[in-house]
Amino acid sequence: MIMVSKSSDHNIAISMAIGSFIAVFPTPGVSVFITLFVAAVFKSLNRIALALSQAIWNAFTVIPVYWLSLKAGKIIFPSTTVQEF
Repeated sequence: MIMVSKSSDHNIAISMAIGSFIAVFPTPGVSVFITLFVAAVFKSLNRIALALSQAIWNAFTVIPVYWLSLKAGKIIFPSTTVQEF
C-alpha cells in the first residue's frame, strides 16, 4: 500500500517519523488517539504510514512500559499487595 501511494517519499518518511515519535512517547493506550488527532489536523501526512508506525512500535513499547511501571510501583509502594494473574 505504501509502495503505490501517491504521497512523496519525503511525506511518507515524515509520517513514519511522526508516528514513531508518538508511539515511543510514554503514553500507552493514548498514543492511538494522539495519532488519529495528528492525522486529522495535518491532512498532508500519509495515514497509512502513521498507522503502520503505530502497529510496529506499540508491539515493542507497550509491554516494557507496563513492566517497568509495575516495577516502579513496587519500589514506591512496597507494602501493597500485588495481585498476579
